[in-house]
Formats: sequence, C-alpha cells, structure tokens
Amino acid sequence: MKNISSSKIDSFNEETKTLTLWIFELTKSLIRFSLIILLGWLISVYNSFSKVSIAIIITLSTINAIYTVFLLLLRKKIMKNFRLLKVLHHFSITVYLVIFSMIVIITGKEKSDYFLLFVLYLTVIPLAQLDFPFEETAFSEILISAAFPVSILFSGPIQETRIFITKMTFLVAIAVANIAFSWVLKRKHNLLLDTSHKLHLTSITDPLTQLYNRRFLQDELNREVIRSKASGSIMSIIVCDIDNFKSFNDECGHIEGDNLLIKISEAIKSEVRQIDTVARFGGEEFVIILPATTRKEAMVVAERIRKKIEFLPQEKFRKKITMTFGVASFPKDARDDIELLRRADRALLEAKLAGKNRVETCRGMLG
Repeated sequence: MKNISSSKIDSFNEETKTLTLWIFELTKSLIRFSLIILLGWLISVYNSFSKVSIAIIITLSTINAIYTVFLLLLRKKIMKNFRLLKVLHHFSITVYLVIFSMIVIITGKEKSDYFLLFVLYLTVIPLAQLDFPFEETAFSEILISAAFPVSILFSGPIQETRIFITKMTFLVAIAVANIAFSWVLKRKHNLLLDTSHKLHLTSITDPLTQLYNRRFLQDELNREVIRSKASGSIMSIIVCDIDNFKSFNDECGHIEGDNLLIKISEAIKSEVRQIDTVARFGGEEFVIILPATTRKEAMVVAERIRKKIEFLPQEKFRKKITMTFGVASFPKDARDDIELLRRADRALLEAKLAGKNRVETCRGMLG
C-alpha cells in the first residue's frame, strides 16, 4: 500500500516546489525584460544610443522572449519534473551571466551601467532558489558576484580602479547579505513546509488506523477514474465491512474494538500493492482502490484478505472475526467515481444479505 508519509505528501511537496520555481523563472524573465527596457532608457538619457547598445538590447530582449515563450509552451512537461526545471534555472543563470558579462565589456567595463544586471540576479536568487539546498544558493551568489570582475579582468587591464573597487565592494556586500538572508529564509521556509506537511498529513489520515480517511479517498478515487478514462485502462474498488462489529464492541468494549480495527487495517495493508490505496470509509467499513485491476483480479485480492481476517487470532469474542466484501470495476460497472462506489457498496449489501463472510461483485449493472 502507498505510504501516507512519503508517497502522497512527497508528490504534493514536489508539485508545490515545481510550481514555485516555474513562477519565479517566469517572473525573472519578465523582470529581466523590464530592466532591459529601463537600462536602454537610461543609456538614451545619459549616454545617447549607439549601434552597439541597440544591438545588445535587441539581442538580449529576443533571447529573453524566447526563454519566456519556452517556459509557457512547455509548462505541462516542465511542471512534471522539478529536476528539469532546476536544470533550466541553472542554464538560465549561466547563459545570462555570459551575456551580461559581454554587455559590460562592450559598454565600458567597470564604468558600464549594465552592472545593475548582476545586482538584479544577486537579489532574485534567494527567492528563486527557496526550495534549493542552502549550499546551492550560496554558490550561485558567489558565482554571480565573481562573474563581474572575471569578465572585466578577462577583457584587459582595469582603467578605473576606484570605480571597480566600489562596485566590487557593493556586489560582495549584497552577496554576503543575501547568503545570510537565504540561510534564515530557508530555515523559516523548511519549518513552514514541515508544519504544512504535518497539517496535510493530519487532514488526510484516519487518526486510529493511520489509513487514508474518507475525504482523501473520495478525491483519490476521482483522480484514479480520470486516469483510467485517459489511459483506457480498467480499475476496481473493494468495499469491505467487519461482520458483527457492534456485537464485538458490546461484548468486548470499545477499546478492544479500536484494537481490532487497527489489526484489520494492518492485515489489509499487508495484502495489497504499493500502488493501491486503502482508506477507512467510516466506522468498521474500508475501501481499497486498485488501479489497473480487473473485477476478477480484485475479487482474488478480496478473497485473500477475507481468508486472512478469518484466521486472525482473538480470544475475547465468542464468534470468529470475519469480513464481507463488495467489488466493482470501472468502466464496466459504473460511469464515474460516485457510481462506482455506490455499485461496490451495493455488492457489499448483497453479500451481507447472502450470509456475510463472502465476496460479491455487482451484477447486471451496465451489461
């Protein structure tokens, strides 16, 4: 069975991280474009346009526009892979550092107004890399602050030492401040994620059995039916109920009843696959979602669980502990998730009426 604390929550966190980074990448592209326009205006005001400046601004705007369109057009594919988006993020940093270094060299080296591009990157990185390890963010800050002096030294001797030292001091100060800010921000962010993780886990978990709860079950069943429709595959569900549970509680007490629910939950989990979902539907009733499983295969699973429950060791109840099962499949037995659950529940009722401790499937529903 799927592990509540890892499979679903990790998927939830991965989606959140990917969405956050995608939004930041898109925002960075828009900010870069805005800053390019601003710097072009500043050059026109203070230095007047030259052919080189115009060419640089057009080239930079074009590259940025292509990257932005790429993020938008491939959004669905990118959003499914945080590592891919992370690679694109680092690629974006590397490419633009090279471009910005070339711009600085062409437009006056240490005297260039395009020095502000490096300042922009230093400021944005701690937020853009919120879900990255602290070491990666610190390295990015060092890389960006180092790109400016390296590009100038690579192009020849420094002509204005005082301006160069002033700008370098400014860059280093911002980098150090951002690294410290990033360290604090990531600690707070991780604490928030941990709290969010626990709250989300609590909201989808049955506190007694540690299975998924009814709320999560309904959402997951809907998702599985949608996936089944999209892929053209068959899926099944099992609805099962502990026989004579009220009598057990009356005779043995509610604490023993809770212990029995826990034992049965563990027994069910031990008989299903990692991809299956087991939930406590309410009281003594459980539901199992079986992706890529036919009705016949689901009945085999239900029968295996039934036999295991039948031989559970117990000494306090005068009757044998048994369970009854109802099975239904999509799309053979139902048109949607709500109808599928109702069909399986109806099959469970028919099994109860037929004598309990048995597996029944819905018959004559949709042909």
